Amino acid sequence: MATTAFPWSFVEASRLFGDVAGPIAARTNPGFTCVTTCLLTALLAISEGRSASSREAVRSACLVLMGAAAVVMLAHLAAGPDALRGVEARHSTWFFAASAAVAMGLFVARLRMPNKRALSGGA
Repeated sequence: MATTAFPWSFVEASRLFGDVAGPIAARTNPGFTCVTTCLLTALLAISEGRSASSREAVRSACLVLMGAAAVVMLAHLAAGPDALRGVEARHSTWFFAASAAVAMGLFVARLRMPNKRALSGGA
């Protein structure tokens, strides 16, 4: 979530065009989606109850939220960073850090899902 405070796109040839960076990521659709899904996932994880049904509902909701964030990040990666001042831009390190964080969040949310065998009583 901290990576959304920085631009996710920039122009590499700064000698020709000066330092050109895109808006901070939180002001873009993928960045805002990343912020909101991370905040909602954290809120759900904090409010997870002690009952098995509550844990299962919260953990599956976290998996759906992180999956949605991953789809948005993949779509943004496929679309590219667009152009800044008429010059082709590149994704910044902050974008790739955010992508890695979303992928890790998706992985952790999947690991936290209860095992169906354990829920059914073993065999």
